[in-house]
Amino acid sequence: MALQNYALQVAVQSLGFNVYSLHDRNASSYFLRIIKKCAKYVLALLGSKKYRKQLSGKNNAKFHGKKFDAFYKKYLTNIISISRSEALDPQNKSQWDKFSYAIVGSDMVWHNWDNTDENLDFYYLSFVLPEKRVCYAPSFGVRKFLKKRTKFHKKYLPTFKKLSCRESSCCEAIRKLTGLDAVHVVDPSLLLQAENYRVIAKKPDYDVPEHFTISYFIEDVEENRLDEFNGIIKKVGGNLKNIDIFNINDVEHFSTGPDEFLWLMDHADYIFTNSFHGTVFSIMFKKPFIAFQRVVDGMQNKISDLLSTLGIAGRIYQNDGKIPEGKIDYDSVYEKLNIRREISLNYLKECLNVK
Repeated sequence: MALQNYALQVAVQSLGFNVYSLHDRNASSYFLRIIKKCAKYVLALLGSKKYRKQLSGKNNAKFHGKKFDAFYKKYLTNIISISRSEALDPQNKSQWDKFSYAIVGSDMVWHNWDNTDENLDFYYLSFVLPEKRVCYAPSFGVRKFLKKRTKFHKKYLPTFKKLSCRESSCCEAIRKLTGLDAVHVVDPSLLLQAENYRVIAKKPDYDVPEHFTISYFIEDVEENRLDEFNGIIKKVGGNLKNIDIFNINDVEHFSTGPDEFLWLMDHADYIFTNSFHGTVFSIMFKKPFIAFQRVVDGMQNKISDLLSTLGIAGRIYQNDGKIPEGKIDYDSVYEKLNIRREISLNYLKECLNVK
C-alpha cells in the first residue's frame, strides 16, 4: 500500500536517513500475469458473472492505477524501479553496497504470492549483506507456515540481526519454527500522527456531501453476505450517502487516490470495512467503524490482532446479526497505541543503530 511506504519513509527520514524506495517490477512473472488477465477476459466473454464485472471495470482500474502512480511520484523519494531478477543478479551487487541498510516489511511480504523461489529470495533481502538486512512489521498472511516454504523461512529468518512482525501470531510462528524472538510492532502507517496525513490529504475531484459514510471492502466478501452487509450499512448510516471506494464498477469512486482516501477517511461520519488499512485509518482519525470478517485464511487475523491489542475487538462484526454499538473510547485506545508506537520506534532505532 502506498501509504505504508510513505509512512515508513517519513519515520526513517525522521531518524536522519535518506530513503530510497524499490519499485518491484516483477518482470519474472510478467507473462504469467498477462496469461491470467487474458483468461479472465475469456471467462467474462463466455458469461462468467464474476469476471464480466472485472472486464467492465478494467478502464476504472487503469484510472485508479494512475492516481497511485501520481502519488508515488509526488511523495515517495528516490524511486528505484527494478525487477526481482535484476536485484538478485550477482553482477548488480555493487550498487547495493552504497546503502547503509535495506528494510523490508510492512505487509505480507513473506507470503510468496507468486509461488516462486525468487519471490522469497527478494523479500528476504538476499541481495544485500546480512548485517544490512532490516525487517519492519512483515507478515506471512497465514496462521501457519506452508510446508513447501519452510526451508526459506528457516534459511533467512536467522540472517536478520533483529526480527519483528506486524501480528503477534507471526511472532509466535517464528519462535516455534526457529526459536528466535520477534518484536510485535505496529504497522508503519500507525507510526505517524493524524496530522502527518492531513498535510497530504486532498479532497476528491468528485462531489462529496458534508455528511457521508464510507464502505471499503476488499474483494473476498462472500456473495451471500453482501445483502446482509449492505443492510447493516443502511441501518447504521441511515439517510447518509455511502461512498464505496473499492468497487471496481463504481466509475466515480473507484478512482479515489491515496491522498483522496485520507481526506475521505478523515471526514466520514462512519466507516464500514473488512480492510486492515481501512481499520487502521478509522483508528488514526478516531472514527466510529465496524470491521467485517474476511474470508481468506489469515486475512482476518491481522485485523483481530490489531483490535485486540488496542482493546476494541468488539468492533468486529461476528456474522451473528448483532451490530457493534457504543462509542469507542479513543483515549484508552491511544494510550495503548502510544505504548506500541514507542516499542516500535525503539526497535527501528536499534536496527538502524540510532542512539
